[in-house]
Amino acid sequence: MKRKIIIIAALIIVLAIIVGAFYFIHRHKAVTIQSGGQLILFYGIGCPHCVNVEKFLHGKAKLSVPLTRKEVYYDRANLRDLIDKARKCGGIKNGGILIPLLWKGHNQCLIGDKKVMDYLNQFIKK
Repeated sequence: MKRKIIIIAALIIVLAIIVGAFYFIHRHKAVTIQSGGQLILFYGIGCPHCVNVEKFLHGKAKLSVPLTRKEVYYDRANLRDLIDKARKCGGIKNGGILIPLLWKGHNQCLIGDKKVMDYLNQFIKK
């Protein structure tokens, strides 16, 4: 009898974890903002350097160029795109890919919050 209760409790816990994971992933995917354009900002939810860039973008007027934002921690397609772009622009450092990474097109990218913000600052509408 105790064994049945333990098995049922374990199944309930596993089910709760699965439901919670789906909720967490889908909730964060809804936050992902994507628009067409040449500039692509790859970021991760919870990444402190990425948060700096997001605060910078939200604290400014709109950009004069289109910017696509791609979250890479919870979206596998975006992660594959990041890996592809990082290989093309030399964004793989010490065996890893660093974010935030801004893809400028033509195999060019900027890595790190300060470099990304400095570059985007020229496109802020005054």
